[in-house]
Amino acid sequence: MAEALILLAAIIVDLACRVIPAQLPYLFPFVFNAPVFFACWLTLLWYLRGLSRTARPDWPGPVRRGFFLAGLAGIYFVLQTHFEYMAQHMFFLNRVQAVMLGMVAPFGIAIGWMPDVLRRGAPAWLILRVALPLVTPVPQLFEHVAGHQEHRFAGGSSPLQSGSQKNVADFHNAMRRVHAHVAGVAGALHGRFRDDGQKNRRRSRLLFGQSL
Repeated sequence: MAEALILLAAIIVDLACRVIPAQLPYLFPFVFNAPVFFACWLTLLWYLRGLSRTARPDWPGPVRRGFFLAGLAGIYFVLQTHFEYMAQHMFFLNRVQAVMLGMVAPFGIAIGWMPDVLRRGAPAWLILRVALPLVTPVPQLFEHVAGHQEHRFAGGSSPLQSGSQKNVADFHNAMRRVHAHVAGVAGALHGRFRDDGQKNRRRSRLLFGQSL
């Protein structure tokens, strides 16, 4: 299993960073950071696996793929190579690191926009047991915020300062639209993830003859 190999690699790299940090190549971490290491390598693994499970005509374009991979590589390079050590001692490189983490890499990943590919590559249990519980409460959160702001506006403490009923109605309608949109997205994600989970379980039964 590829995830197990990444875990094994993390253990080896962590031990090497503790025992022989000065002898490691430049592209190895100076200080091992487990969350960054796992986030980058697991994302890359699920991305490549997702591409292999996607029909070639449905692949994202080469520009999007390039931006996504460049953003992921940028995060890893400035945090999990000896560049991190240099950034701690050179102000200019420290600023390069900050710009990469705060602007360049996030924009590259956002331009790549790979949720469908990652969804196909990530384990079904992770999506069903972790992602869905995080997404499902979002519509209720927006409903709560809309109701709270409506109560504040009606009480005369509106930050819009005009306090007019039109502003109250406009804000409330906007929050309702956001709530409806998020609810639709959450429902679509739930249906997609549930269907994918069922397909993966059926595939596992066919391959291994096990009841999963």
